[in-house]
Parts: sequence; C-alpha cells; structure tokens
Amino acid sequence: MSDQASASAEDEPLTRARLAAEKLLEIRHSLVIASIDDKGEPLVSTCPFARESDDFLVVVSGLAAHGESLARGGVVSVMLLEDEQQTRQPFARQRLSFRCEVQALSAPDARREVFDALHKRFGAIARMLEQLGDFRAYRLRPQEGRFVMGFGAAFSFDGGAVEGMKAVRGS
Repeated sequence: MSDQASASAEDEPLTRARLAAEKLLEIRHSLVIASIDDKGEPLVSTCPFARESDDFLVVVSGLAAHGESLARGGVVSVMLLEDEQQTRQPFARQRLSFRCEVQALSAPDARREVFDALHKRFGAIARMLEQLGDFRAYRLRPQEGRFVMGFGAAFSFDGGAVEGMKAVRGS
C-alpha cells in the first residue's frame, strides 16, 4: 500500500468522527451541565444552548442550583448525547463532552446577544425568558473536548474545534 493510500485509510476514521461530532452539535438542542455547588457537591442539569463560533451560549435562572454555580464562574463540564432511541448499543452511545470556562455576561449588549442567538434557535420563548429578571446569560468557552463514537473510538481535541481532533490511544 502506498504512503498516500495508508494516510488516507488513517484519515477515514477521523473524518467520520469529525462529521459525527459536528452532527451532534447541530442536531442537539440541550447540553448536560455538570458543576460544583458552593459546598463542593456535584450538580447536574440540562440547558438549551446556542453556539457562537466554538462557544456555547446559555441562560440559566439564578434560582436554579446550577445557576448559582455558574454565577461563581470557574469551570463546568458539558455533554451532548446521541438520542437514546437511535443508539444501537447503550454502552457505545455517541457522546461529545467539553471542559468549559464559564463567563458571566452581565453587560446589556452581551446579554442581548445571547438572547438573540437563543431566539434565533428556539423562537419566542427566549424573548419571554429575557424579560424575567432571574435569567442570567453565560458564555461557556470550551478548553478541551472529547468525542466517544463507539467502542474503541475515542477522540480528543483542544478548545471546541472538532476539526482538530485526534484519536485517543489506549495504554
């Protein structure tokens, strides 16, 4: 086999993984968010999102437990999951996860940009939430990501750009 054919064969799994990860980002509307409360206890919740570049834009009620956690800033983990009804094997369910830096967006223009992005994706509900005083806007900026495509098919990448993913090799 020529070097070019060998490189092409190696690139095929990466290309399939990138396309599958991009599809999850496109078709999923909610993130699973894992954070830590002020006592160091774990929290998990879901949150609809919009994307800007590689960042996730979300709004969360300050009354929600994870809302308090996000307001403190720091880091959270987020995950997008393949639809369970479409998963052939639950142990090999596709999942895309990111470690994200949390940025609270309290400036009126920045807050409006988040609600505008959510309105574009979800419609009028975003305008209603914007009027509620307890909803705060956040930018979740991916620092690193990981995509599990199935058994023996795990990939990692820096930031939120899936085009930079590399296969994770077992030890």
